[in-house]
Amino acid sequence: MARTPVRIRLDPAQKKALEQLARRRGTRVAHEIRRAVDVYLTGMTPEELELLDMLGRQAERELKEMAHRLDETNLRLDAVFAEMERIRSGEQAARVRWRRSSMDSRGAVVREKLDETAGRLDRLADWLLHHERRIASLEAASRAWPGNVPPGDD
Repeated sequence: MARTPVRIRLDPAQKKALEQLARRRGTRVAHEIRRAVDVYLTGMTPEELELLDMLGRQAERELKEMAHRLDETNLRLDAVFAEMERIRSGEQAARVRWRRSSMDSRGAVVREKLDETAGRLDRLADWLLHHERRIASLEAASRAWPGNVPPGDD
C-alpha cells in the first residue's frame, strides 16, 4: 500500500514517549503513529481499547487453564480405561464388583468435569464471537468515515 508523507509537530515529551514505545516494541516511530491513527479512526475510546486488551489476556489465561484441565482429565481417563482393560482381561476377577462401582463413580465425576468444561468453552466462544463482531463493525465504521479524517484535524 502506498503511503503519503505527512508532517506533524509533536511536543518533545510526545516524541520521546513514541521513541521509547517503538524501541520497546521493536518498531519505528512512524509505525507507532500509523497504529495510533488507525486506533483513533475506529472510534474506540482508550478505555474501550484497554478493556478489550484486558479481556483478551483474560480469555487467553482461561483457555490455557481449560486446556491444562482437559489434559489432566485425559490422563485420568487413560488410567480408567487401562484399569477397565485389566479387569476385562481377567487379571483382577476377584475384585471386579468393587472396582466396577469405584469406576462408575469416577466416570460420573469425569463426565461432570467434561460437561463443566464444555459449558465454559461455549461461553468463551460466544464472548469471542461477540467481540469479533464488535471489532468488525468498528472497522467498517472507520472505513466508512468520509476521508478518514475528522473535520478540523488538518
